[in-house]
Amino acid sequence: SCLVGSEMCIRDRRRLVSPLSGVFAVTVDGGGLSAAPAIANIGTRPTVEEGARATLEVHVLEGAPELYGAHLRVRPLSFLRAEQRFASVEALREQIESDKEQARQFFAARDGEVQSA
Repeated sequence: SCLVGSEMCIRDRRRLVSPLSGVFAVTVDGGGLSAAPAIANIGTRPTVEEGARATLEVHVLEGAPELYGAHLRVRPLSFLRAEQRFASVEALREQIESDKEQARQFFAARDGEVQSA
């Protein structure tokens, strides 16, 4: 499900087993997006739901695209950190903002390398 008017999309991964776990800089295609820079958490969201199934949670870095019902392709590009449990939802939100900044730096460096090649 995706939150209307939000840059966040959560996909229940009940049919997939992923060798990946953690937070990644990713690109997203679909729902009107083409290689859109984003971050993704692949895991069980331990701060929000204890004992939950694995999900893929995506936060697009720019804008708030309407993604409800869209089929998305998410490409992990760079590992940012391991999934962890936070003391509060507010602490989690602060970390997500930090993760977004780290991903922006990754994409800026990557795009700079591509342009100079």
